[in-house]
Amino acid sequence: MSQTIDYSTCRTEAFSYNKGTIIFDKANRSITVYPAEGNFRGFYSCIPSSNFERDAAPAELKIQTLYYEYEADANGKKWMIIEFNPNDEYGSYFAPATGY
Repeated sequence: MSQTIDYSTCRTEAFSYNKGTIIFDKANRSITVYPAEGNFRGFYSCIPSSNFERDAAPAELKIQTLYYEYEADANGKKWMIIEFNPNDEYGSYFAPATGY
């Protein structure tokens, strides 16, 4: 899910969901996603008539491989980094969640 708030306090949200199979390859530090079904949702607080929710079309259900690595920051906190290719300069950082 991603969310933005513009200068007038309008909120825009995008959410996509896929369900299927994932394969972890520890040797290559990769995760391959094989989606079987999916859903897209858009929310616009200032233009509710533009809100939508729809199932993913078969052509949108694409196999995708992501790459991961682990890194500790200066405080020793461990992060999992997800990248679209093994040489990405900038990845997405994820920390363990607690309290669930």
